[in-house]
Amino acid sequence: MKKFVIVDDAASLVATMAYLIRAQGHEALAIAFNDSGCTRFLNRKEELNLVTQDIRAVAEAIQNFSPDFIFLDHDLRCDGLTGEHVAQAAKIPREKCIGISSTYPQPYCFQKLPGSIKDLDVPIYEDHEHPKFITLLQSLI
Repeated sequence: MKKFVIVDDAASLVATMAYLIRAQGHEALAIAFNDSGCTRFLNRKEELNLVTQDIRAVAEAIQNFSPDFIFLDHDLRCDGLTGEHVAQAAKIPREKCIGISSTYPQPYCFQKLPGSIKDLDVPIYEDHEHPKFITLLQSLI
């Protein structure tokens, strides 16, 4: 069993990725880097562990979780903060970082998911599968 962290400003994407990771038998720390208002109408809010704009709280949660890999968006839409700032604050080495930005290069990540990762930014349904993401997840194990 592996431990994954997801950090993105899109709460629905974070919740979906956490759901899929947990469904594969792994642990997930799901962090929506945003204000709590963004989750008001979110399907499956329970998939989120932390909703915040506090980079120190994010870094502390990541360090306490001690992940094998961290999925990072680049533009977190908060005071110019990026996934690189999160990785630095949490002291996560490049070989554990996987970029999920569809528009920005992420040289601080050892691997970058294809732009289609944003296809996961949809409501979660029990029978809704995302084979591309599950294939990638299995390649990391």
